Amino acid sequence: MLASEEIGPGVSSNSVVASELLLEEDLNGISEWAPLSSSSSRMRYGISGSLSDSLRDSGVSTELLEQMPHEGLPNGIPGTERADRQRKQPSLGDSVVMSPLSMEGLPDSGEPLASPRGRRDWVSRQVEERESEFTQYQDLTVFAGTWNVCAAEPTMDLKDWLFVNGRKSDVYVVGLQEVQPLKSVSALITNPSCGKRWSEHIASALAREGDYVRVCEKQMVGIVLLVFVRAPLEHDVRDLVVMEAGTGFMSAGGNKGAVCVRFQIRETSFCCVACHLAAQQDSVARRKKDYREILRKIFFVKDDGEEDLPRGVANPKSIREHDIVLWLGDLNYRIDMDSASVLKAINQNEFGKLFAQDQFVTERAGDHTLFEGFREAPIVFAPTYKTRKAGEGYEVGKDGIPKRPPSWTDRILWRTAPHLLGSNTSAEQKNLVMQCLDYEKSLIWGSDHRPVFAQFLVKVKEVDEAERARVYREVYESLVPEVKLDSDWLRLPRYRRGRAAEMNLVVKNAGMVPLRLEVQNLPASVASFPMAATLHSGEQVILRITVDSSFGDERKASWDGAAAFRETFEIAVEDGQTRKVTVASSRR
Repeated sequence: MLASEEIGPGVSSNSVVASELLLEEDLNGISEWAPLSSSSSRMRYGISGSLSDSLRDSGVSTELLEQMPHEGLPNGIPGTERADRQRKQPSLGDSVVMSPLSMEGLPDSGEPLASPRGRRDWVSRQVEERESEFTQYQDLTVFAGTWNVCAAEPTMDLKDWLFVNGRKSDVYVVGLQEVQPLKSVSALITNPSCGKRWSEHIASALAREGDYVRVCEKQMVGIVLLVFVRAPLEHDVRDLVVMEAGTGFMSAGGNKGAVCVRFQIRETSFCCVACHLAAQQDSVARRKKDYREILRKIFFVKDDGEEDLPRGVANPKSIREHDIVLWLGDLNYRIDMDSASVLKAINQNEFGKLFAQDQFVTERAGDHTLFEGFREAPIVFAPTYKTRKAGEGYEVGKDGIPKRPPSWTDRILWRTAPHLLGSNTSAEQKNLVMQCLDYEKSLIWGSDHRPVFAQFLVKVKEVDEAERARVYREVYESLVPEVKLDSDWLRLPRYRRGRAAEMNLVVKNAGMVPLRLEVQNLPASVASFPMAATLHSGEQVILRITVDSSFGDERKASWDGAAAFRETFEIAVEDGQTRKVTVASSRR
């Protein structure tokens, strides 16, 4: 730590500035000084008590000391001949001089660096800005599928759902609803055998087309969430945590709600949500409540013994605190039109009329917090509910009119974290991170819903750990305070009888962080004004170095080279280096 004294040891009252410094032409303009209100103002600009005593001993009145401005003694007094000459030089007013050894008054950009936590945060930001130096991206295809199976047995061929146009994906995220009947006790208690049968059926379908590994299987009553990845990707999947949130019976039952999983593939975090929201045409408010309850209840907490979740986000971690979020399921939003009008619009392929009355669209337009930040690809397929279980078309009555207005109850949404987009939030930039290649329904029978799927192209981040370590090291090293002197050798000017010699020393903060400096180990014949300063990166302070003319007879100087004078002092930086400065009557 720096010493707390502001004036070096052994400074006498007449060794800081000779009386002539103020008592000659300088006092002519003393009336032009702007007054300051308190002694604390003098201290703020580096006029220490010791220096005040020295000036007072030199004949400067207490009243004048109280009026001493922040432009101050080193730059001369405004309105004087000497001050006019000195305006051609860098002035103390051009630099930032603050209270000795204090970080108070720094702007927001500098304040955090005064604390260890602030330094860590700053390092993280700097490393993130240099991410391109150690990061590259790999394309990954992700399949997302949702199907309300209406308690059907898993016997149907799923190829046309899982492998659209024959394409295989690297990752499969599948959400199922109503794998067991939601009646009586079955609506409250999970029957794991129902979910297991569907999980094995889907695993078998994938195995016929490639080598896939199941990394997630979770059931909550009728909701099932499954995640499969290609076998070579398995070792890249980590930090997997599964949670569930019931919003059904008494706002907690598992007949409605969501099952969620979060995981990491390389350096990209994923969160997948399979949900089943409240049913019925007029339950719009309840569906909105279900959504908010899922967000409120789901927080991923690491298990004991596991490493912290990635990206430095403090645990617990919410759904939206991930790079990629997939939200799929039976959202149960309906079309607010009569069944006959809906059917007519479907038959005439006039989907625009239906979108205008789609509850999901209208609710989001009226409440921007509903699925905020989520996107949905354009819908080009007919409503997926309420369809015939064993054939094409919708479930209708004897009059040929659907019993319920056909609706797009089954949806797939996605969200990319804002930090992946930077300042560019255009659709083009969003598609660079995650692009939807397909959004369609499959014509698979067996339920009063049709399965829906989306296939995405996702940019997954890969990190070169050696390069990242290099960047971290460079950033940490830049935190070391660094000062730059315009010279470490000050040559005395020619001697003037009875007058102190004055020189300027420019000290600049050449580092990346604010620093505190102090002048130390001054010899008795040398003074500095100010004695301490705090500087932001790139800022400078001008030290006025004064050598008294009245040092001992044995070293009486003429300062024109006839007699030698040589003294040294130090510029000390807290947590940094110490620089020596020489004051001499000769050149180096």
